[in-house]
Amino acid sequence: MYPNMMSYDMGFMHEGVVIWLLLIIIVAILIYFIITGNRGRTLLDRRNESAMDILKKRYAKGKLSQSEYNKIKEELSK
Repeated sequence: MYPNMMSYDMGFMHEGVVIWLLLIIIVAILIYFIITGNRGRTLLDRRNESAMDILKKRYAKGKLSQSEYNKIKEELSK
């Protein structure tokens, strides 16, 4: 009936698709951060950790025995 009305409706449809895509992307990013357990630490915080800090954390969590800890600590001190 009205040729201009058809193009007007198509414009709103494209905007709706863009909004849905943005919402899906935002939800996916939130799920990623929840699953990876970021817990507020930024990428810069992780980059600033020294090898010794990581070693101490692994030992504190019980992932290394005392002999493994001492051996790696010695290697890092060289």
